[in-house]
Amino acid sequence: MPTGTGPTPKDSAAQLADLFLKLSMAIDQFRDTTPGLSTDQVLSLGTVARQLDELSGQFNAAAIGDILQRIQPSLNKIVEATKDAQHAVKTIKNIEHVVAIATAGLALATAIMSGNLDTIGSAVGGLASAVRDAVKGDTGKSGDGTGSGSTSDASTGGGSTDSGVHGGKGSGGKGRAGKKKR
Repeated sequence: MPTGTGPTPKDSAAQLADLFLKLSMAIDQFRDTTPGLSTDQVLSLGTVARQLDELSGQFNAAAIGDILQRIQPSLNKIVEATKDAQHAVKTIKNIEHVVAIATAGLALATAIMSGNLDTIGSAVGGLASAVRDAVKGDTGKSGDGTGSGSTSDASTGGGSTDSGVHGGKGSGGKGRAGKKKR
């Protein structure tokens, strides 16, 4: 590796978080599949795995802290757009609009994790636009919106699209959510 180039502090923190989470999961797997462990050994391994998992979370927080410092100038716009999106999702009825907001919200979260201010600004605009379109389309009730039919039409065809959004979200955080409780 050339001098002066290497992983950023964010990358290092994220790598450590991943490594300690995987170690925690390996300890859980060992504990759950190894016959002959005493009760004290099972408890001790569970405690160590839990502590490693918590430290992994702290490394993730360190990585996110670095990003938050860089996005500070955009934070108010991000918070405002996200709150508007939450409110819209709770009040609009059109599934296609909810999917559009969810997709734009995911794009914003991904942009935030990149730390690129230009990408974040674009994603904030995309989320705000999705919310605007959804609110305008939901109050119009006529066929002038981007949806292709009534709300009932969208709900019959939207099941797989909606679950796709949730499936994508769930699979992104699966490593931590999929862990067994200790």
